[in-house]
Amino acid sequence: MFCMYTFMGVAFTYIYQLTFFTAVMAYSGKRESSGLHAITLKPVLAPESADTLLKKIFFTGSKSTNLVHSNQNLQETKSPRNKQSIMQNVESRLSTEDGYDSKIKSNFNEEFFGSSHQDTVISKLFREYYAPFLLDNFTKIIGCLLYIVYMFFAILGCSMVQEGLNPKFLVLDSFYLSKFYILMDETFWQEGLQMQVVINSPPDLFDPKGRQEFREMLEDFENTQYTMQHNATMIWLDAYERKLEEELKLQKIPLPISSQEWYERCREWLVSAGGRRLWEKDLVWANRKTDPESSYLVAFRFQLGLRNYKTPTDHMRSAVLMRNIALKYRKFNYIELKPALIRNCILALLAIFTVSFIMIPSWIAALAIVYSIFSIDIESIPGLIGFMTFWGVRLESVSMITVIMSIGFAVDLSSHIAYAYVKSHGNRNQKATHALETIGWPVFMGALSTILGIMVLTTVDAYIVQIFFKTVFLVITFSMLHGLVLLPILLTFVLPQTTKTSTQSNFCKKNGRKHDNNNSNIASTSTTNGKSCTESTNKKIAIVTLRDDDYGNIAL
Repeated sequence: MFCMYTFMGVAFTYIYQLTFFTAVMAYSGKRESSGLHAITLKPVLAPESADTLLKKIFFTGSKSTNLVHSNQNLQETKSPRNKQSIMQNVESRLSTEDGYDSKIKSNFNEEFFGSSHQDTVISKLFREYYAPFLLDNFTKIIGCLLYIVYMFFAILGCSMVQEGLNPKFLVLDSFYLSKFYILMDETFWQEGLQMQVVINSPPDLFDPKGRQEFREMLEDFENTQYTMQHNATMIWLDAYERKLEEELKLQKIPLPISSQEWYERCREWLVSAGGRRLWEKDLVWANRKTDPESSYLVAFRFQLGLRNYKTPTDHMRSAVLMRNIALKYRKFNYIELKPALIRNCILALLAIFTVSFIMIPSWIAALAIVYSIFSIDIESIPGLIGFMTFWGVRLESVSMITVIMSIGFAVDLSSHIAYAYVKSHGNRNQKATHALETIGWPVFMGALSTILGIMVLTTVDAYIVQIFFKTVFLVITFSMLHGLVLLPILLTFVLPQTTKTSTQSNFCKKNGRKHDNNNSNIASTSTTNGKSCTESTNKKIAIVTLRDDDYGNIAL
């Protein structure tokens, strides 16, 4: 049910974002580019133009930077003086071959049409300060050392992890059951519990060898740190042997001389008041009439006294110990938590790698994402669970479900950084800088908004809610650190190749015009109702024809 609920929620969110939310964003972008108010849909007024309080509240606001710059550029380009200045500027750049690709494609578009991308303080912060600092060789070394320290404490915490869900954590501290569970921990869980052991293929207990083997097994059960000595063991065999000794001493009845006599007298003893009251339900007898070759006893059971049985971790360890002695002992659920968690996390990693391999055009980057998720979550067995231990979180069903669910949070932040790195151009440091500049701030804001959103859960006095908060908080924090610190450094090592930019001009790409690259010295294209651009692949010569209805054609 949990998986189905999660699948339906993610599927609905994905479809919602691709349909309704995208349409709303498109309409909002059109409104913004038209300079309309977000609430009243009226043209936005400058604050100094509002002469009443009503206009200041409902009609003033900020205008799109593209709209402001386009109006300014339109006024400037209509000036003959600016027209001549633009012509001279472009011709001077065309005469410099070495700087053509980088300058004619960016500066001409920015100077003539106005840049559609305005630099922000955050992008400048990531580009000019954070990225150079992070990609410095000394910082990389420090980052690797800190990662080793992180892994050390993660493994240390993993070695201290406690498994199992204590029932007292499922009720509020003020609830009366909480005091009951506390008293149970202080008294009955320490010593006195009983555990039943079933022998489903019993030996011939009349045979001294078979009885000796059974006694050795019984001693193995009794001589552990979780079981009490023989005086706390409840077994019918001791009572029956005492009965035989009493009959020998008091009534001079000799001991049985065969297996048949031994078991027949045992059944007679069970019919009497002394045996039937306590032990009749502990033995299952075979039907010798229908199956003469069968053993006398089909199965029997005995009870062991337990001690040091306070925590779910003790339950698990004692169950493992008992199962090593008795291979037919039933498995406890607690034992299956860690293998189930490891198995589910491995399956999640395979799913993440498959999706990353399909969506990201670099299998090395896909592997880097998988390793990042491994470092966040599966190093949860060491990493996340290691630090959960220091925060008092046990490995139980609630935390296991939360860890598996949190893999989705972890993959979001890392995949964005990896994709931006792969699609960027330049050397490895330039690609990492561009990825941090464009995606770093959204990744940081996404992580911060999630953390702020779950902070309200700290006020809920419920164990399950607290476990959810602690697990998600650790996952988001580690994911953000991996995405903004570890992954960029890792990608510069595993993907150091330098990639070059495309030869298409920024003008053609931004305005969607056709371009033609061939082997001729001069390539040209034209249009009748707009703009066109051409490029030559062999020589640094370009013919750009611009048509403007206000002042005719400009040939460059």
